[in-house]
Amino acid sequence: MRSLLSFLLSQADTICIVLLSIALVSMSITQDQLKKEVNELKDQIAQYDQHTQNTM
Repeated sequence: MRSLLSFLLSQADTICIVLLSIALVSMSITQDQLKKEVNELKDQIAQYDQHTQNTM
């Protein structure tokens, strides 16, 4: 148990870098999804505006 703990402590900087990389990648994925959602909403709003202008 003690050797495992000392190994993890010796590798702490590498572990932190890996965890930060995973967090950054997942953040960029959610950012891309948000951009897609926003663009879809903009398209829907534009279609709705066009529809209301056509019906007036």
